[in-house]
Amino acid sequence: MKIACAHCGKQTDKSTSEVNRARKAGLSLYCDRACSGLGRRKHRAAAQKIEEKRAYDAARRVALADEIKAQKAAYHKRTYDPVKAAAEQFPQIPEAIGRAILRVEEALAAVYMRSAA
Repeated sequence: MKIACAHCGKQTDKSTSEVNRARKAGLSLYCDRACSGLGRRKHRAAAQKIEEKRAYDAARRVALADEIKAQKAAYHKRTYDPVKAAAEQFPQIPEAIGRAILRVEEALAAVYMRSAA
């Protein structure tokens, strides 16, 4: 059976069963997979896609808040090492304290030298 592609308009042969199935379901028929993909696009602007994705993500975070929180808690419990975290959080404290002490000692020595002179 000859049909016209819903995207490009090219005449193509499709089986009668395909045509009947598409008509019954209210679907469009295309000449090939490329036209099918192009014909089903929603033709939205990039900004519109971004906004729709943002709204979807926000709604999903609200709907699945408890599940997401439980997953994050399980991950934290599975991977957290307090010793490693302390080492990463405060790696240079002894060095920083040492430099501060040296600066104070130098300042005190300078004050002492001035008062002695």
